[in-house]
Amino acid sequence: MRIDTRNPVALAMTAIGILLMAATLAYSIVVKPPDPKEAVAKQAQDIAKSKHETQHATEIRQTTVAGTQMRLWSDPDDRIAPKTLKILTDLAEKHGLKVSSFRPQKEMSAGALTILPFFVSLDGPFPAVGDYLREFEENQQTLIVTNVQIASSDQNTHAVTASIEVCAYIDPSRDAGSADVASKSPAKATTKSSQPSPSGKALDEPGGSLPPEASNSTKTPPSKNAAHSSSTVPHGSAKA
Repeated sequence: MRIDTRNPVALAMTAIGILLMAATLAYSIVVKPPDPKEAVAKQAQDIAKSKHETQHATEIRQTTVAGTQMRLWSDPDDRIAPKTLKILTDLAEKHGLKVSSFRPQKEMSAGALTILPFFVSLDGPFPAVGDYLREFEENQQTLIVTNVQIASSDQNTHAVTASIEVCAYIDPSRDAGSADVASKSPAKATTKSSQPSPSGKALDEPGGSLPPEASNSTKTPPSKNAAHSSSTVPHGSAKA
């Protein structure tokens, strides 16, 4: 191919072509093409890192769920209040405190869980109340302290009155069948044992009918209106 040296346009096009070829050659020498093996290895590292992060997040979630499950009650609803009262009373007696009142409150919803709040009033020395709260929060998993109010009951001594709110958390979707069977089992036992004796009189021995007081112990807790009213609990009544 002959280039017309007298045509400036042809000379310019030729010069530009030579420069482009030189630039392409220099680029191919200086810049090496990517290695497919390195690209695959980097992608494999990214995948392994993502798997590790996903596994770590799953472990954290499982640990959180397990910790939450430990704080949930599995007992029937009508047994939570008596057990809560016994826990609070036993710990109060250990620290020389007196339970002056215990009031179950209206249940509340917290997402997928149900909260059963209880108010308890304690009378005794201020240092004992502090020890009570510290041991309660360290060792009690199924009840959580959500509010504490302390008022002095005697200015000349350390005697105070502590009003404490504790909450029990339950899962409404827990095994309701098992809970229902557990709640009805005492009533079934009472029905079987309430058959009259051959003499037609109630017996206090096994096999005879239970006294009216024992039969009434299987009834459900009082209504919500009654639950809101403050009831005085005699000292040591939780042992009964």
